[in-house]
Amino acid sequence: MSQLDALSKLILEVYCAARETPVDEFQELALALVKAQIPFRTAAWGSGEMTKTGLVAHAIYSHNESPEVLDDWASINHQDTVIDAVISNPNRALFFHAPSWFNTPENSLMLDYSRRYGHLNNMVINSISSRHPHGQWLSLYRNDKHDHWDQADGHILEQIMPHLIEALEINRLLGLGLSALPDSGTAGTRALARMDGTLYHCGRKFAELVRKAWPEWKSGRLPAELMMELHPGREALLADHAVSATTLGNMLLLNIRKVSPLHRLTPRELEVARLYGIGKSHKEIGLLLDIAPVTVRNFLGRIYTKLDIGNKVELASLFTTG
Repeated sequence: MSQLDALSKLILEVYCAARETPVDEFQELALALVKAQIPFRTAAWGSGEMTKTGLVAHAIYSHNESPEVLDDWASINHQDTVIDAVISNPNRALFFHAPSWFNTPENSLMLDYSRRYGHLNNMVINSISSRHPHGQWLSLYRNDKHDHWDQADGHILEQIMPHLIEALEINRLLGLGLSALPDSGTAGTRALARMDGTLYHCGRKFAELVRKAWPEWKSGRLPAELMMELHPGREALLADHAVSATTLGNMLLLNIRKVSPLHRLTPRELEVARLYGIGKSHKEIGLLLDIAPVTVRNFLGRIYTKLDIGNKVELASLFTTG
């Protein structure tokens, strides 16, 4: 079989897998198909965006890696100079020999990381650039420092990567029963995660809100604090948004929605705020709730602080819009 025929067969198999494979199995099967054409030991297939502080991984699927690899990478990825090189060359397969690339003292942590996880020869391609800050990347690793990549490997990866991205979206659409993935629109309010918090898919709005609450979040795994609050059938509050979780096989389908800032108030504070917002005086509220006017004033002080507002007009507007 010619290389062109093999590549065509690979692309067809990937699309067939997208339509026939459950969402939690597709990426593993797709990588197995790629591995038959380009041998590798481990892999990382991620999605994310470039921000002012660097690359933020929304979701990372790790193939044949130890569970610690994501957390370890998140702690040192600010030293990963491969990222800048890759972002500067979108849609190109680039080769990195770790002992040569990370050969200075300031890169010692990255070299140690590469040796520990068998990332001594890395071939990576990505669709993220300065003009298109959202996208995906695929890193393939070989453990033997002498087992280098060649141009034929790179050519195959460059040809298959756009199809992998498209097939992944098809798989998510079919598996989740959606007419369009969150990232295809403007909201991006959904995410798909394993039970341990590892993200398979993360909408842009979802990622933006998680990053707002946890600025250091970059790992492709949900923050532990959020995971502790996520239970099927119950919402977890995240700033002015609520995150709900439903089970999808052995995975969690997460959705995030905006809620009124009024949820920050206790039931008593909410009642005081409602009465004051419709024009009741301190004295009138005190009589209605059987509390002293000075207590009403203290309540309103706490309410203004919690809602980050400064007057009755702003308070009233929350009841009409939220």
